[in-house]
Amino acid sequence: MAVKKRSASEKTNPLQDASLVEGRLARAGEPTYQQLVRALRARLLAGAWTEGQTLPSVRVLGAREKVSLATVQRAYDILVDEGLLTAAPGKAYFPVMLDADQRRAAALAALHADVAPAVQDAVTAEVSEAAMKKLLHELVERALGQKPSGAAAQALLQVPGMGTVRGQRKRKSTR
Repeated sequence: MAVKKRSASEKTNPLQDASLVEGRLARAGEPTYQQLVRALRARLLAGAWTEGQTLPSVRVLGAREKVSLATVQRAYDILVDEGLLTAAPGKAYFPVMLDADQRRAAALAALHADVAPAVQDAVTAEVSEAAMKKLLHELVERALGQKPSGAAAQALLQVPGMGTVRGQRKRKSTR
């Protein structure tokens, strides 16, 4: 039985044998290209690639994630625009090597872009500032692997789909 030889970039590619998102491309209401951007950005900011490594080709990543080539291309273009990738047209995409401060700044910019619309939606729906802060606190605790506090856990129950919305402050009518 013949063993297929891999190229140098395939040997060092952290995505060679596993799905990039491991089943996470299923967020309802979020376009697939944005889900792919989010997954790639997380891997890039975590330092999944080292200098000189290439990301999977558009064709390879599209086939692996079962998405169109246009979806992968759009995701890569966004990451190039964000300064996280460089492109060698027709050849490959390379990660931009960021120091710790640059990674934190990029992560904060991505967090702002993702959270700002949701906060505005919550304000429009008259969700209290306290409820939003509690929820954010809960999410940070979960990300850090800490056990949620009672108040933060209660805030999570106020999120649609995770419980019923209770105790929200309603605006007083000016009539």
